[in-house]
Amino acid sequence: VYEELPDHSFVSRPARYGDIAILLEARTNLSYYLAALGEYGIPFYVHGGTGFYHRQEVYDLANILSFLEHRHDSVSLAGILRSPYFGLPDTELFRIAQERGNTLWDKLGKYAETGGPAAHARDLLVSWQQYAGHVGLVALLRRILYESGVCTVYAALPAGEQILANIEKLVAMARSREEAGPYALDDFTADLRQAMDEDEREGEAQLDALAKNAVNIMTVHAAKGLEFPVVFVPDMGASFRETYPPVMIGENPLVVGVKVPNPADNFAMTESAVLLTLREQQRQKERAERKRLLYVALTRARDHLFMSGTAPEDAGLSYDLARSRIEWIFTALGVTGDAI
Repeated sequence: VYEELPDHSFVSRPARYGDIAILLEARTNLSYYLAALGEYGIPFYVHGGTGFYHRQEVYDLANILSFLEHRHDSVSLAGILRSPYFGLPDTELFRIAQERGNTLWDKLGKYAETGGPAAHARDLLVSWQQYAGHVGLVALLRRILYESGVCTVYAALPAGEQILANIEKLVAMARSREEAGPYALDDFTADLRQAMDEDEREGEAQLDALAKNAVNIMTVHAAKGLEFPVVFVPDMGASFRETYPPVMIGENPLVVGVKVPNPADNFAMTESAVLLTLREQQRQKERAERKRLLYVALTRARDHLFMSGTAPEDAGLSYDLARSRIEWIFTALGVTGDAI
């Protein structure tokens, strides 16, 4: 990438993670990108008030708290054992599952008699169960983080700084709720699960130096006015969703479009001319807005722009017939099958 010097000349340097932005038209596929970046150890930061409740470190702590509340929650226990808190491999989980017992907790107790990491996990979980009933929520969280040594594990990861900041944010949320009045373990686990299930909007913990060492992920709307050396615009091949209600009202509220019985077709319900006109007007407005957003997305790139999407089968259509953003691009640039 290139940086401008005071004399208006440019000097090149290798790109860093913080130079990169992934701009999403919508957050529909956000979880897939987060999972892929995490799999390759690429640090990232989600801007714009979402992503916190879908971070793995939040899931792992939620699983621990759910298990401490209900020790027969086998799903949460399996997640805990595989998490960085204990790191048991799937092969050992399989062996635990072969033991006798009604729940995974019963089976873990049997298997732990042979010693090893499973015994260490059982002993810590028993200790936390006893502690959970006698101390406040924040004290419990601090003990879990200290005795498990998980913070040392997270600190060694590429995205460790962000992970630890998110954990501290979760502890701070528990502290603020505990200070506001009676607030127990079951209250916190219920709130966490509800926030996860309802995809509640909550941003990750802010880090001052984050922009220098993590890929920025945000919506196109949030990127207005910003610029990045490297920009990725994914999902360009996603088809436009153009669905409209059966009843539409124009800018003049007296103009109403509905389906009406058609005498020429055995009185079958048919879209009226007014309804078809209002639909087309709405379609044109939505497409105009999409074009404005596409313009914003593509002009955020300073040095390098990547547009990702499946190539259309019939490139070269008119703009009005295009069904995705990549078809607009192919039409504008005259990219046809032969050119590809």
